Amino acid sequence: LRHDVTHHTALAMLCEAAGALGRSDVAGAVAPLLESFADRRIVTNVYGGGGLCWGSVAHQLGICAATTGEIGAALHWFEVALEHHRNDGAVPFEARTQARLAELAQPAPR
Repeated sequence: LRHDVTHHTALAMLCEAAGALGRSDVAGAVAPLLESFADRRIVTNVYGGGGLCWGSVAHQLGICAATTGEIGAALHWFEVALEHHRNDGAVPFEARTQARLAELAQPAPR
């Protein structure tokens, strides 16, 4: 990946895709690239005006941790993301993170 203005957005997309597809190898490779940004939000500038927000980086780290089976780490990162989203007044992102936490609370299928 190039280190340009879309770098963190691309990493967020990789986290989402890895989680959706159950690709623990991808999630495990992407998480270390985002860890130093865990206290930040991912915002992509849309040239000509506006932008796209992906919310807290901690949410993406939670997805990666859940995908690699690190449930304790996933809970930690989702709790951090939840705090970020609440502090930001980002209700849709808060709901998204709460949904991820609820998924982790579900018993594993047999």
